Amino acid sequence: MIRALCTASAVAAVSLGLVAPAIAAPRKPAAAPAGKAQSGPVQMAAASSEPIFIRTSAVYATPRSEPDGESFPGQVAAAAPAPPRAAFAGHVVNTGPAPDPDTFLGQIARASGAPLGAKPSAAAPARPRKTAQASRRPAPAPVRPAPARATAAAPPPGPALAASDWRELDPENALVIETTKGRVIVELLPEAAPGHVQRIKELTRAGLYDGLVFFRVIDRFMAQTGDPSNTGEGASEQPNLKAEFAFRREKDGPFTAVATPMGLELGFIRSAPIVSQDSSYFGMTGDGKVAAWGTYCPGVAGMARDEDPDSANSQFFIMRYAYPSLDKRYTIWGRAISGLDAVRAIKTGEPVTEPDRMERVRVLADIPEAERPRVRVIDTRGQGFRQLVDKTRAARGADFSVCDVDIPVQVTEPARAPAPPAEAPPAPQPSGGYGPAA
Repeated sequence: MIRALCTASAVAAVSLGLVAPAIAAPRKPAAAPAGKAQSGPVQMAAASSEPIFIRTSAVYATPRSEPDGESFPGQVAAAAPAPPRAAFAGHVVNTGPAPDPDTFLGQIARASGAPLGAKPSAAAPARPRKTAQASRRPAPAPVRPAPARATAAAPPPGPALAASDWRELDPENALVIETTKGRVIVELLPEAAPGHVQRIKELTRAGLYDGLVFFRVIDRFMAQTGDPSNTGEGASEQPNLKAEFAFRREKDGPFTAVATPMGLELGFIRSAPIVSQDSSYFGMTGDGKVAAWGTYCPGVAGMARDEDPDSANSQFFIMRYAYPSLDKRYTIWGRAISGLDAVRAIKTGEPVTEPDRMERVRVLADIPEAERPRVRVIDTRGQGFRQLVDKTRAARGADFSVCDVDIPVQVTEPARAPAPPAEAPPAPQPSGGYGPAA
């Protein structure tokens, strides 16, 4: 009884902030079987009974690129109880004196590549911002961008691609956006978001997007448009859409894995970067499918919304750079496979003064054949793509991410008929008179 009262008193003191929560002393992991090293998550589970990075106030995550699932930080993220891409961002540091390298926290800090005793970054990803409400609905508000990471060395040139490594872009599932900064071609992703893809095509064919401005553009983040009122507070006359943050991936679907962190597969459905449960789960689910969702790499197109998950309507945004913390929070419906330079050139601001605009938006299939560009994209199921991934992985090392993989595209403009030769001016005709008198 006395021990129970003491325990209750200690819990109450912690909850009232009178004392700091105690951190369980790390236990040394059990020895691994001969010839087999334990993985990072196994060592963590053996070393502490508490959820790591949840209650331990001495450990912080600095905003950085998504962790590679095959590196130690990525495995830590996969082992954490919280969603791995949100719970752990790649660098682990502590704010006190440099930890002893032989302790558990010291091993984590050393394995993460962060200097022991380093201070965490002052900047942190902002929470979703709620803007002023209009009579119809609040303005969509993707989160603000995290500080940009240092630019990495460009990967070496990709392998020479054979004719069999290319596929023709499906014109019924492609959007051509003519902007004041150039043309953007977006490949749609009906497998992941059929309702949103259908809405985008309907509004495009109704001409709603023609002339609309990019009213909210944040560098190192995204460019937002699609509001008929050009204010960020409007929507089309169509009803709001139900969220499609994730989908069920079929076993025989067009998915190509490029990395396999614990319990997950990272890969592509055509040009779209996808995170999925491991294929080994196909035989364990009732519907024979596994959970999957898109990840916000550069060029990915997402649907804007307000705080209600089922409030997307017509506004959308295109990523200028990667921002994976948006994953499973905003529906992904496509990816810009051509024209990312134009997206990054769009004038920034919040709001934007004298903004750039979408001059004309069309489904590729609706463009007359004589005017339609021919678009070929690398086939992510082919051998050429595998070689490209291998080269990129070798160049990036432990920092490899699915967002590092470029998607080669060939755009061929339609042949234009030569202009007819200009007609020669008519020869002067004799007047038949004598002219004016002198």
